[in-house]
Amino acid sequence: MYLEEIILDGFKSYANRTVISGFDSKFNAITGLNGSGKSNILDAICFVLGITNLSQVRVKNLQELVYKQGQAGITKATVTLVFNNERSDQSPIGYEQYDRITVTRQVVIGGRNKYLIQGHNAQVNQVQNLFHSVQLNVNNPHFLIMQGHITKVLNMKPKEILGMVEEACGTRLYEMKKAQAQKTMEKKDVKVSEITKILEEDITPTLEKLRAQRSAYLQWASNSTEIERLHRQETAFEYYSARQTLHDGAEENRLIAEELNLESAINRLKVEEIERKVKAIQSNSKASADADELSVREGRASHLEVGARTLEGFDPRERELQQRNNRDGPGEAGASVGGESVPEHDAKRGGGRDRKRIEAENRAKEASEERVRLEELEKQLEHAKQGDVGSSGSSGSSGRSFGDLVEAQRRVQLEQASKIKQLRQQLAASEAELERINATLDRSAGERAKNEAELTACRDRVNKLRSELSSIGLDSGEYEHAQQSLRNVEAELEQVRSACDRAESQVSSLRFSYSDPEPHFDRSRVKGLVAELIEVRDERFTNAIEVCAGGKLYQVVVDTDETGSALLKKGRLQRRVTIIPLNRIRHHTLPPAKVLQAQRLAPQGSVSLALTLVGYSESVQEAIEYVFGTTLVCETLDVARKVAFHPGVRARTVTLDGDIVDPSGVLEGGARSRSVPVLQLLAEANQLRDRRVALEQEAAQLRASFERLRGKRQEEQRVQGRLELELHNMEVLERSAGGESTRLESEKAARTKEIAELRSLLEEAVGEEKRGEAHLRDLEAKEREMKAAGASSVQALMESVEACRQSAKMKAKAAESGANEAEEQRLEEEEQRRQLGEMEAAIAAQREALATHAKVVEALEAKMRAMKEEYDRVKREATAKREEAHRQSEEVQEYQRELEARNREMEEAEAKRKQVAGRKAKLQKARADAESRMQSLLSQFAWLSSEESEFGKEGTDYDFARLDPKELRARIASLEEEQEHLGRRLNKKVLGMMEKAESEYQELLKKRRIIENDRSQIVKVIDELDIKKKETLASTYAKVNRDFGSIFSTLLPGASARLDPPAGGTVLDGLEVRVAFGGKEKESLSELSGGQRSLLALSLVLALLLFKPAPMYILDEVDAALDLSHTQNIGRMLRKHFGQSQFIVVSLKEGMFTNANVIFRTKFVDGVSTVTRTVGQILQDEEREGEGEKGKESKRRHKSS
Repeated sequence: MYLEEIILDGFKSYANRTVISGFDSKFNAITGLNGSGKSNILDAICFVLGITNLSQVRVKNLQELVYKQGQAGITKATVTLVFNNERSDQSPIGYEQYDRITVTRQVVIGGRNKYLIQGHNAQVNQVQNLFHSVQLNVNNPHFLIMQGHITKVLNMKPKEILGMVEEACGTRLYEMKKAQAQKTMEKKDVKVSEITKILEEDITPTLEKLRAQRSAYLQWASNSTEIERLHRQETAFEYYSARQTLHDGAEENRLIAEELNLESAINRLKVEEIERKVKAIQSNSKASADADELSVREGRASHLEVGARTLEGFDPRERELQQRNNRDGPGEAGASVGGESVPEHDAKRGGGRDRKRIEAENRAKEASEERVRLEELEKQLEHAKQGDVGSSGSSGSSGRSFGDLVEAQRRVQLEQASKIKQLRQQLAASEAELERINATLDRSAGERAKNEAELTACRDRVNKLRSELSSIGLDSGEYEHAQQSLRNVEAELEQVRSACDRAESQVSSLRFSYSDPEPHFDRSRVKGLVAELIEVRDERFTNAIEVCAGGKLYQVVVDTDETGSALLKKGRLQRRVTIIPLNRIRHHTLPPAKVLQAQRLAPQGSVSLALTLVGYSESVQEAIEYVFGTTLVCETLDVARKVAFHPGVRARTVTLDGDIVDPSGVLEGGARSRSVPVLQLLAEANQLRDRRVALEQEAAQLRASFERLRGKRQEEQRVQGRLELELHNMEVLERSAGGESTRLESEKAARTKEIAELRSLLEEAVGEEKRGEAHLRDLEAKEREMKAAGASSVQALMESVEACRQSAKMKAKAAESGANEAEEQRLEEEEQRRQLGEMEAAIAAQREALATHAKVVEALEAKMRAMKEEYDRVKREATAKREEAHRQSEEVQEYQRELEARNREMEEAEAKRKQVAGRKAKLQKARADAESRMQSLLSQFAWLSSEESEFGKEGTDYDFARLDPKELRARIASLEEEQEHLGRRLNKKVLGMMEKAESEYQELLKKRRIIENDRSQIVKVIDELDIKKKETLASTYAKVNRDFGSIFSTLLPGASARLDPPAGGTVLDGLEVRVAFGGKEKESLSELSGGQRSLLALSLVLALLLFKPAPMYILDEVDAALDLSHTQNIGRMLRKHFGQSQFIVVSLKEGMFTNANVIFRTKFVDGVSTVTRTVGQILQDEEREGEGEKGKESKRRHKSS
C-alpha cells in the first residue's frame, strides 16, 4: 500500500482545492522556497493519520489548521489521502477488497472534526486501526523523521540506544510490560497478605456473629410473612365486605327503583285513562252545541208554521184586492205584501217595523184618496152652486157623483175590513206562539234552576282553582330558566371533572397517601407535601421556586415527630419519604439587611427572597421558612452571580430560568427543561379542584331550586288540569242552561212587543172602519136624499164637502203620524238593509206566487208539515242531547273525583317515594363509602385486583366463611407484639450482611488462589520470555549493526560504524556507537564534524527502520546539515536499501531530489500555495533506456523477419 494522491482544501496555506497526484511508489521529493508550503504537505499527511501532538505540525489547536484561521471566509480545512491498495498482501486488515483506499479528515471553525473512510463517516479508532495494521502509528512514529530528530540520536546514552534497538525488535515493549508485571506481583503479594489478615481477624469472627443473628432474623421474617398474610386476609375481607355492600346496595336500589317505577307507572296509567275518558267526553260535548242548533231550527220551524197559518187567511176577495193592487203599482203591492208575516226568525222584529211603514203608507194613501174625494166634492159643490147639476139633468149628475163616492167609500171599507182581518190573524198567531213559549218556559223552569245551581257551583270551583293557581306564584319563564341553568352548570361540571381527573393523574405522584397508623387518627396532624402547602404568587417565578425547593418540595410536613414516627412505622407508606416535624425543625432565614443589600445591587424588583414569593398558612410557617428562607430569586444570571458572590450577601441564588449560583463556587444550569413545572401542574390541579367544588355547590343549589320549582310546576299542572276541566264543565252548563232559555226569553219579549203593536194597529183599524161605515151610511143617505130632493143637493154637497174635509184632515193627520213613525224607523231600516233585501226578494217571490195562489198555499202547507216534522225530530234530538250532556257532566264530575283520588294516591306515593329516596340515599351513601373504600384499598394494594377472583372461595386463604375477624385481629396483634419484642435487638440487614460476608469470604479465598496461580504463571512466562528476549535482541542487534555499518559506508565512503556493548558489559547493558575512518577508530564522537554526525545518526535511524519496514516513510529536511555530495549519497542509499517502501522526502538540496523519481515543487502565489509535478532525471533516463531497448528489439525482429 502506498500514497497515490493528496487533496487539500483550506488546509494551512492551501486556500483553494489543491490535488497533488501522481506520487511514485518508491521515491518522491518535495522542494520549494522557504515558506512556500513544503512541510504543510507533510503536516496534512500527519493530520489525516490522526496525530494528537499538534506541536509536531506546528500549531496549538486544530482551528489554526484552517487557512488564515477562518478570517479569509474559509471556515473548514479538508485533507484527503488516496492510497493504492492493489497488493492485498500489504493491505490493511479488513480492506483487502478495495483497490483504492480514501481517508478524509475535516475540521470546521467552531465545530467538530470528522473522519471519512471511503466517503463514509468513521470513528477515530477505526482510522487508527487502519493505519496501525500497516505500522503507520503517527503518535509513536518510526516512519516519520522530522527536523531536529537526527541530532538527538547521538546524544543518547547506551541504555537509550539499546532502547531504540529494543523498540525496533519489540522487546522494549516486553521490558515495559515485564516491569509492570513485577510491580503487579509485588502488589499482589501485599494483597495476599492483606487478604489472609482480613480472613483471620475480621471475616471469620463476623461470620460467626452473623450466623447467630440470622437465626433470630429468620424467626422475625417468618412472623413478618405471617403478619403480612394475615394483613392481606384482613384487607381482602374488608375489600370483600365493601364489595358485598356495594353489590347488595345496588340490588336493593334496583328493587326500590323497580317498586317506585311500578307504582308510578300504575298511577300514571290510571291518570292517563281518566284523562282519556275526560277527553272523550269533551269530544262528545258538541252535543250541547248541537242542541242549541236544533233549538234555533225549532224556532225557525215555529215561525214557518206561523207564516203558513197566516197564509191560510187569504180568501177570494183578498186575492182580488191583491190583483187590483198589482195593477195599481208595485209600491202598493209591496205595501200589501209587506203587511204579511215573514216566516224567518231573523226578520221578526223587522216585520213590525215594515207593518208600521206599510200602515203609514196606507194612511198616506187614504189621506190622498180623501183629498181627491174632497176635491171632487168641492168641484161638484162649485158646479152645484153655479147650476151645473140642474143644467145637466141634476138628478142624473148628482146620482152619478154620489154613486161614485159611495162606491169609492165601499172600496175603502172593503180594504179596511181586509186589513182588520189580517191584523186579527197575525194577532192570533202571535198570541198562540206566546202561549207556546210560556208553556215551554214553564216546563223547563225546574231544569233551568238545577242547571243554574250546577253552574254556580262550577263557577265557585273555577274561582277557587284560579285563586289556588295564582297563589302558587310560578313565573312562566322561571322554571325553564332554572332548568337551563342547571343543565349548563352540570355540563360545565362534567367538563371540569374530566379536566380535574386528567390533572390529578398528572400530579398523582405528589399526593401523599397513607393508612391511619392508629384508630381514630386525626388526619389534620399530617399537613401534606411542601408542594401542596405553598402557592406561587406570580407564575413567572414557578420554575425558580421549584428549583429553590429541590427535593424538599416532596417532603411531608407533620405537626410533631411522634406523628412522623407513627407514619413511618404503621402508615403503610408506598414510597420513601422525608418528614418535616414542625416541633423539631430548626431553620433560619436571611437577615433583612442581607436581603436589602442584595436588592441594592440590582435593578429594582429583580431580586427577591424566595420566601416572599410564595403564599402559605401560618400553621406551617416554620417548614416553609426552612425550605425557602435562605435562597434569593434573581431575574438574570448576571444579577445572580453579582448577588451570590458579593461579600455583604454571599447567599444561594436562583434565576428565573432555574440556574443556581452558590457562593461556594458551584454553578448549576444549562439547558432549560421543556416539561411543565410541577408547581404549575399542581396549581392547575388545585384550581380545577376548587372550581369543581364550587360548581358542585352551585349545582346542588340549582338542583334544590329546580326541585322546588318542579314541585310548583307539577302542582300548577295539576291545578291547571282541574281548572281546564271545570272550565269545560262550566261552558257545557252555560250552553245547556243559557242557550235555550235565553232564546225563549228573547222570543217571548219579541212576541209580547209584537202583540202590543198588533193590538194598537187593530184598534186604530177598527175605529177607522167604524168611521168609514158611518161616512158610507151618510153618503148613501145623502145619495138617497139627492135623488129624492135634487134642490137640496148643494147643501148636501156642502155638508159632504165639510164632512169629507174633516175626514181628509183626520186622515192627513193620521198619515202625518204614520209618516213620523216611519221616519223614526228609518235608521233601523238602514241597519236592517241586508234583511230588507232578503225580504224584498221574498216579496218578489210572493208576488210571482200570488198568480198561482193555490199551488203556493199547497207548497207552504207541505213545507209547513215538513218543518213541523223536522221541528218535532229536532226537538226530540235536542232533548236527548241535553240528557246526554247532563249525563256526561255527571260522568266528568265522577271522573274528576276519581282523578282527585288518584292525585291523592300519587301524593301519597310521592311521600312514600321520598321516604324510599331517603333510604335509597342512605344506601347510596353506604355504597359510595364502600366504593370509596374499595378504590382506596385498590390504590394502596395493587394485589387486590389480581387476587379478587379468589375472594370467598372455599379452601383458599380467602375463605371468609371460616374466618373470624376478631380472632384474625387478635392473632395479628399477638404477632406484632412479638415482632416488636424481636425488633428491639434485631439486625434486619443480617441476611444481606451474611450473604455479603459469605460472598466476601469466598471471594477473598478465590482471589487469593487466583493471585497465587497468576503469580506462578507470570514468573513462568517471564522466565520463558527472558530467554526469547535475549535471542531476539541478539539477532536484532546483529542485523541492525550490519545495516548500520553498510548504510554509513554508503553515505560516507571510506568510513565504518558499528554498535558495541560498553566495556566489560554485554548487549543487555547498553550499546555505544563506534566510528572509524580509514580503519582508524575515533575515540569520541565529538571528533566528528556536524555533517558526519548527521550522517552517522541518519544511518542508525535508517538501520532501525530497515529492520521492520513500513509501507511509507516521511523525511523532513534531514539533510539540512549536509553538503551536496553527502546529500546525493543519502539519495542513492535510499534507492539502494529501501526499494520496498515509499519515501516522501522534503529537501531544499538538489543532490537529494535529483535521486527522486517524482519531484513536487511548491510555490507561494498571491498568498496561496501551489504545487507542480515533474519527473526525476534518473527516471527519465531509465524510461529513455527502456524505450531504446524496445526500439533495438523491434529492429532485430524486423531484420530477422
